[in-house]
Amino acid sequence: MGPVVALGLAEAWLIERWGMPGLVAPLLGWVLAVAWTGHRLQAFRCPRCEKRFFHRSPPLLPLRAERCVHCMQSKD
Repeated sequence: MGPVVALGLAEAWLIERWGMPGLVAPLLGWVLAVAWTGHRLQAFRCPRCEKRFFHRSPPLLPLRAERCVHCMQSKD
């Protein structure tokens, strides 16, 4: 949904006003927001063992884990 909104905003107003940077700016903003959110999620600490709930490598893939990698507490 995010890239669609960014492209819609760029098409509706930003491209006419700024040209190519009007297309790149909203998409870059969306990519940075996704990267920041993924980084924050990977820093989440388990409430039971106080260690990181997910491994940090490879990036974003461990977010699919169902349980804490240390104490096996469920994500839900």
